[in-house]
Amino acid sequence: MLDELAYRIVFDHEWLVGLIGIGLFSLGLTIGVFVSADKTSGVQRAPYFAFTAFVFLTITSVTCVWYFSPEAIVAGVLWVLVTFVSLSLLGLGYLNGLVAAMRARDAFANSYIGLIAIIPIVSLALFLKRSKNHDTIKQTGMHRLFRDGWGVLFGLLILCVALPIRVYLVTLMPKQISARVLNDDKIAYAFVDLTARAQGIEKALTSLTSHSTVPLTTNESTTLRSVHVDGNHLIQTYVIADAAAARGQEVINSKEYSLCTSPTLLALLHNGLVIEERYVGIDGAVIDLRTVTSSTCNQTH
Repeated sequence: MLDELAYRIVFDHEWLVGLIGIGLFSLGLTIGVFVSADKTSGVQRAPYFAFTAFVFLTITSVTCVWYFSPEAIVAGVLWVLVTFVSLSLLGLGYLNGLVAAMRARDAFANSYIGLIAIIPIVSLALFLKRSKNHDTIKQTGMHRLFRDGWGVLFGLLILCVALPIRVYLVTLMPKQISARVLNDDKIAYAFVDLTARAQGIEKALTSLTSHSTVPLTTNESTTLRSVHVDGNHLIQTYVIADAAAARGQEVINSKEYSLCTSPTLLALLHNGLVIEERYVGIDGAVIDLRTVTSSTCNQTH
């Protein structure tokens, strides 16, 4: 149940993951601002920049755990990754809110203005506005450590580390994950099995076959002419060029065996998929009809 929910959050709608992440970070930031509202300490621009860069680096690093999502799916603990990332974003948002409130007190003499840290472009005011230097504002130890140029330099160094990681997350990591799913039978089976359980067999089947290209030559004498989904049934029609009984039967038996050895199809079969194989000659005459289910594969093995 938890893994199915985690799957829907992570894979069903890619935009939803980002939206939830922004929402959790914003919630944490808002809580942090309100918790810090009655404090008197403040922080100037340079240390605030350094701290914000550090938060960005930490968020980027936390997101790297998605690299292990295939292994998590195999182990049945995808929900643990989702929970870890969610709580991390909430906590980092909270810390950022505490410091944003301190920056707002230093720059605007109003803690609640720290809430603008949530808003792109507008939040730049927290980086650009000079300190008011009110006597009531007590500068923190963070300010003394990263004040002026040192804070800016430290922040820039952090960004130099974070940005390449971010580029990797956006460009390379998705391809690496896809390659592992395609090339590892155990991962492929677990991923498709979870897809079927989370989406339902019909939706999962439609999604997996949506990019099928037909006609497709499968060997020197057999061509896949059409693929059709009807409920939990996958209906495939093959044209066999050599319709001689012996040769035709050999092709059909070989095809049936290959269905039962494909981790993707085997996972779907174990979730109720029924494969209907229709074999016809070039003239359209029916050579054979086969129905493959999970029990068929059990008998084959």
